[in-house]
Amino acid sequence: MFLPHLLAAVVAVSATAALAQPAPAAPLPEEDAARAAALQHRKEQRDAERHDIEQQRRALAERQKPLEAACYQKFAVEDCLSKLRSQAREQEKPLRERELRLNDAERREKTEERLRSIDQKMKEPRQQPAIQATPRQPLTQPAKPAPKRTPEDVAHDRATMDAQAQQRAQTQSQRAQSQQRQQAEHVQAEAERRSKAQEAAKQTREEAAKAKARRDKAVADRKGAPLPVPGAP
Repeated sequence: MFLPHLLAAVVAVSATAALAQPAPAAPLPEEDAARAAALQHRKEQRDAERHDIEQQRRALAERQKPLEAACYQKFAVEDCLSKLRSQAREQEKPLRERELRLNDAERREKTEERLRSIDQKMKEPRQQPAIQATPRQPLTQPAKPAPKRTPEDVAHDRATMDAQAQQRAQTQSQRAQSQQRQQAEHVQAEAERRSKAQEAAKQTREEAAKAKARRDKAVADRKGAPLPVPGAP
């Protein structure tokens, strides 16, 4: 009687050990936290660099103002402005290249994170919890099957991922609209400043022309005045 029970116990323990295979390694909470911290750090670096680029652009625009105003005092106004703006574009070119590199790096990072998230979601249904060695239960109590993901669970995950992708697209669209609005405001302010500079230059030229006319008239009046008669009292 004792020997059959002993053999049954040995067989049960062997089967349990054979089934206890390690589950695929899932990301640890510490790894998730470290990755999130690294992503946040890189985002802050990009934001700081974008702020620096914008500051340098504003400084370039401020330096342009007196130079353009000086162009309006010259005879070849358009030629002077054309050369000045060409120089400004060359000065701004490195800033634009930095901005493009930042945008490319940000797109690559978001793509990698999206693919990583999808890959993790795809692996979740195939992961099975490791079977832990537990004390032998009576044969009348069958082991509980591992919970399985239903089609509803998969659909829910897909809907969540789609919503997140839509939210990211909306955020990018809002950011692009904000940049376009700022650019439009900058263009409008530049046009207003240029118009004021042209008006000031026109007024300066008119005043200079009037002053020259007055000087010419005074010289002509002096030349046309009669000479004094010799010996006149």
